[in-house]
Amino acid sequence: MKKIFFRSFMLLMFVWIGSAVYAQIPSGYYDRASGLTGAELKSALHEIIKGHTIISYAGLLDAFAYTDCRSDGTIWDIYSNYAYSISGNCGSYKKEGDCWNREHTWPQSWFNENNGPKSDLFHVYPTDGFVNGKRSNYPYGEVTRPTYTSGNGSKLGLCTTDGYSGTVFEPIDEYKGDIARGFFYMSVRYFGEDSGWGTSDMTNKSEILPWAMSMLLRWNEADPVSDKEIVRNNIIYGGYQGNRNPFIDHPEYARMIWDETWTAGEEYNITCSNMSHGTVNVPDKAAAGMTVTVSVIPEEGYDLETITVYKTGDTSTTVQVNSDATFVMPEYDVTVSATFHQNNTLYAITLESVTNGTIAASTQSAKVGTPVTLTATPNSGYALYNWYVTKADYSQASVIVTDNTFIMPACDVTISATFAAVTAGESYYAKVTSAPTDWSGEYLIVYEEGSKAFNGGLTTLDATSNNISVIINDGKIVSNTTTDAASFSIAKSGNGYTIRSASGYYIGQTSDANGLNSSTSTTYTNSISFSKSVNIVSGGAYLRYNAVSNQERFRYFKSTTYTSQQPIQLYKKITTTSVIVPTHTITFNPNGGAGAV
Repeated sequence: MKKIFFRSFMLLMFVWIGSAVYAQIPSGYYDRASGLTGAELKSALHEIIKGHTIISYAGLLDAFAYTDCRSDGTIWDIYSNYAYSISGNCGSYKKEGDCWNREHTWPQSWFNENNGPKSDLFHVYPTDGFVNGKRSNYPYGEVTRPTYTSGNGSKLGLCTTDGYSGTVFEPIDEYKGDIARGFFYMSVRYFGEDSGWGTSDMTNKSEILPWAMSMLLRWNEADPVSDKEIVRNNIIYGGYQGNRNPFIDHPEYARMIWDETWTAGEEYNITCSNMSHGTVNVPDKAAAGMTVTVSVIPEEGYDLETITVYKTGDTSTTVQVNSDATFVMPEYDVTVSATFHQNNTLYAITLESVTNGTIAASTQSAKVGTPVTLTATPNSGYALYNWYVTKADYSQASVIVTDNTFIMPACDVTISATFAAVTAGESYYAKVTSAPTDWSGEYLIVYEEGSKAFNGGLTTLDATSNNISVIINDGKIVSNTTTDAASFSIAKSGNGYTIRSASGYYIGQTSDANGLNSSTSTTYTNSISFSKSVNIVSGGAYLRYNAVSNQERFRYFKSTTYTSQQPIQLYKKITTTSVIVPTHTITFNPNGGAGAV
């Protein structure tokens, strides 16, 4: 009977469609009953569930389509096996199987047909009209020699239960607990509100007679709460009456109220194991026999899959977990665990229209937790100023974008961006003292001691004839027509880098140590040197960042003029820009525009 449920339109409705999920008791619902027993517990539960929304008698027919409907769309009849459609109710029948009608398990004559209990869903069910007529207003009881038996095995006959010997109606075992918990509810819900109620062989106003209470307590424990009852309880609470049946949520309350011999069992520890993608909250301790509620909070984008309760230190000894995320505390310490799975929902990514550029995303939809890359293409004279990734329902703050990437949340998102106007500022060459993350750009190769830069049009590496004079001031060389003509371009090439002079010569790479990666002395892929395909004077010249000795300079050149090697450095071109921060105008027009601020 384990099923799964989901919300349907405006009411909290559920449809049977598969395996069990966990619908939980609202947080704090039974707080005022905590620690109480006997009459005090009964009074506290009455205060919790009283004042419910009373639906009309005709409204029961609408409710049954959700509270008592099987997966095939037929009415769930507790008295018969006939499959009735929801429209099959009637008031006229000649035999079992003709139609269904409304059965008051606590007969109307016992409460003089008062409006409140008359349409209280917690004790009214759709049942076969003929079998309902057979039950009449007889008490429930246990029958050995029936005078009538319905199609599903419900019986009518003399009672064999201790304390009563009159005619009774006995439902099948599968629904005895359901009926018992409905009777407990009626006794508590209308406690103190039963003026004008009558008596019966089973009840005195809203009180249940001792012989019947003894039987119902047994039924409550012999037929534990089913998924059917849990669904019904949630639907009645969320979609119709706004109150719950405490004895479905906590069947142990029955003994705690009406069994004078009841005592709390020894308390045992409850711990939680480590879990991924969600948290579980449980009390630290609980007495044996008590119902424990497990509160589960999945991470965004994840759904609860299973809850497992097992004897602490022994995973092979498990405790049954009900589909409402409750379990009965055993007489030993337990550990609670849960598993979660990522939901497969694809959430939409919408791009807003922007000005002064265009934007794009790496995908049009994504699952929760998926990285999404954004691309911005500014118009000429503009630069990306900021990304805005907003949850489509505006329920929370914008999504954080880092390095043009964000992580997809569990909702649709809208993406926008602003572009700022930029104007060119100062240009100069700055000394390179550590390996840049990005080598692309324009560089000067400088012999600082002689204040010379190699000519970008060189065909031989000769500091005497292939150079220009530069002025070095505080580690900077001013950019002008002459110095720009001496620059070289450096760019990523395969696993390394290349340097290209204005004359078209390339400087290649070697596997020598002291590469450009300042964090290691043996990085082959970042090493740069002059290629021997270029006309170089014997002895060679190398251009590598010396990370090992931390000299913050590059290697040396050798020429026919300078017989010894001389230190050379790289200077990178820097162009500053001024950003005009984009602004928006907000106009306030209070009082029809008068006195606008």
